[in-house]
Amino acid sequence: FSLLYDGMHGAGGPFARRVFIEELGLPESCLLRCDPRPDFGGCHPDPNLTYAAALIKKMGLSPDGSADPSADAA
Repeated sequence: FSLLYDGMHGAGGPFARRVFIEELGLPESCLLRCDPRPDFGGCHPDPNLTYAAALIKKMGLSPDGSADPSADAA
């Protein structure tokens, strides 16, 4: 299985790093935007498909949430 956690530059990022990387040994590549920033890194803090283009692309999905046939299924 694969996992991708988007911390959205919020307070949960360091906790995700501690659990997923340090405790469970998952690769660093399973984390996205896990460095907390006061302005959420200029990104929209709402976790929905409208504002999650980078996450959608990295997960191999189309903007409508379906699988993107052109994405690498690794």
